Amino acid sequence: MGISRGGDNQKDQYDYVVVGAGTAGSVMASRLSERSDARVLLLEAGPADGPEIMRVPASWPSLMGSEADWGYKTVAQQGLGGAIIPYPRGKVLGGCSSINAMVHLRGLPGRPRHSRSAGIQAIVDAVASDLAALQDAGVDGLLFCNEADLPYQLQVGQEAAAAMAAVIGEVRREISRPFGVDLVWDPRASLAVARATGARFIREVVTGAYESDLGIMWPDLGQLSAYRAGIGAESVAIFGNITPEFASPFAQRSIAERARGAAFLGLDAVLISGPITGVPTDQDQLRAARAAIPDLPVLANTGVTAATATEILSICDGAIVGTDLKTDGITWNPVDPARAARFMAAVRRVRESTVSGHG
Repeated sequence: MGISRGGDNQKDQYDYVVVGAGTAGSVMASRLSERSDARVLLLEAGPADGPEIMRVPASWPSLMGSEADWGYKTVAQQGLGGAIIPYPRGKVLGGCSSINAMVHLRGLPGRPRHSRSAGIQAIVDAVASDLAALQDAGVDGLLFCNEADLPYQLQVGQEAAAAMAAVIGEVRREISRPFGVDLVWDPRASLAVARATGARFIREVVTGAYESDLGIMWPDLGQLSAYRAGIGAESVAIFGNITPEFASPFAQRSIAERARGAAFLGLDAVLISGPITGVPTDQDQLRAARAAIPDLPVLANTGVTAATATEILSICDGAIVGTDLKTDGITWNPVDPARAARFMAAVRRVRESTVSGHG
């Protein structure tokens, strides 16, 4: 295939041309270039790493409509008095995806680890500190999760959902990234909080049936989808974990079959987890899911570190990271700004190598 550069008559020859270096385009170009005899051209309308102002979290509003944003807008929203809402989409290498960092909440009211003496304000203060560190490091997205509410419940109390919504509400003005909600393991509660706070996605187990350390997990995606429509949360994406931690499936279907099923049922992304929080994701499972659903994002859900980011991101579309960003790499500790910055520096090197390797 001949590609002509503007202003000259010379034509470079390529076997494949991939238009658009967002999540799907970057991954496709990377896989095609694994063939030693293939020449791959990856075309991206935006810059390789965006303007310098993208590194300043507080400057996010100024990026809407800039060179780093495609400038999309919604149609008039009937439920919001006809308002037209900006719908920012990254016009830059990697698009809007890649690294979603965890914002772990301390124990919520009604749970064993909640401190009555410290109260909600202590949770808000800890979240605000982690939030600032993660956004300063340059993460692509955020996930608010009640990670400290051990032992987890398959249906959380109303007090937990109310507390998470209140905490997110307290820091909402400081959030400059797309964010999601995860009230482990309760997709209905997560969806309700997402709707109330303006979250873009939830992360939950919504397909399959599993025996687990918490009892039988038997989600009902049909009922959840009806509930989503009923509360007007159709814009909240569902990221489905098909290999949940602390659990194993009753079904003997392969990872590929489960991934295809999740895609057919309308999930917006598929997550692959390790057996326990912080434990690496099985790379063979990642590859199997990625091969089975090439048109749907596949993310590594646990155990990704700065040392493994290059390898993991060559297989899948992104990662949700928590433990590696914490002080001393311990899940329950605060975010360590230096570790978060080191992780994102590794991610930027992956993105830069993707561009240089496909030119």
